[in-house]
Amino acid sequence: MDFQSVIDKRCSTRLYDKRPVSKNTIINIIKDGCKAPSTNNNQPWNFVIVKGEKRDLIAQAAKKYLNRHLNKKNKKINISKNAIDFYQNLGDAPVIILIYMKKQENYKHAQKLSIAAATLNAILSATNRGLGTCWIGTFNSINRSINKIINIDKDKELVSGFILGYPSNDFKPIKKDKKNISEITTFV
Repeated sequence: MDFQSVIDKRCSTRLYDKRPVSKNTIINIIKDGCKAPSTNNNQPWNFVIVKGEKRDLIAQAAKKYLNRHLNKKNKKINISKNAIDFYQNLGDAPVIILIYMKKQENYKHAQKLSIAAATLNAILSATNRGLGTCWIGTFNSINRSINKIINIDKDKELVSGFILGYPSNDFKPIKKDKKNISEITTFV
């Protein structure tokens, strides 16, 4: 696929089939993620691949988190039925990819930006290979639960995470209007 097609095709996939993703495919996606720029070329990322029972436990934690927030009184949450359905089991995606960095003070903000770049590279690589992804911000909100489930070192901080799998034939991307370029661009 040419680069413009990859950019145009990428969307947040919220419904997957049960087909497994091969270890080799995951490794190649991570290799592409690691080609991202990083501050001082320090490559702060550590990718953790979660499948099977631990994946299911993380999906349960995400569902519990969403339900807790939906049930709070006097708190309005603008969340669509699609999102609620998705969080019942993370759209059945078979793989969760979490990206950690070592906890440290030096260049922390720049390291997080580097990990964001690596995440996007990996997501675009997955799209190019015919896989779907969804970048999940909720993982950061349930990081303590996730760290306990996967028994991560205490010196690591969860920065980013996404789900990965083959899109279901029933998946229909949600059309999202993008802002007009004139609204978001200033030439000086």
